[in-house]
Amino acid sequence: MILLPAIDMIHHQPVRLHQGDYEQKEVVGESILSLAHLFAQQGAPFLHLVDLDGAKAGKRIHQDIVEQIAGEVAEFARWQILMIISLTVSHVSF
Repeated sequence: MILLPAIDMIHHQPVRLHQGDYEQKEVVGESILSLAHLFAQQGAPFLHLVDLDGAKAGKRIHQDIVEQIAGEVAEFARWQILMIISLTVSHVSF
């Protein structure tokens, strides 16, 4: 079994939704980047990024953060970064 750490993103913040409700969100960390660093330091081989703003808009909203994570955090671990936007799945290997 592989446990896949995930970071849901709304308004450039890491969040958790209550029962998928965008109006009931809880910010769960200082920043998306700091959570990605934490997962890397703990040895996570994968990271699942969910662009919730992008899912609503139908286009990538947090691409800049994904690129920043790939540039900074991927130095610590060879990651497979999965970014889910609506029904479109983009798979990027670093």
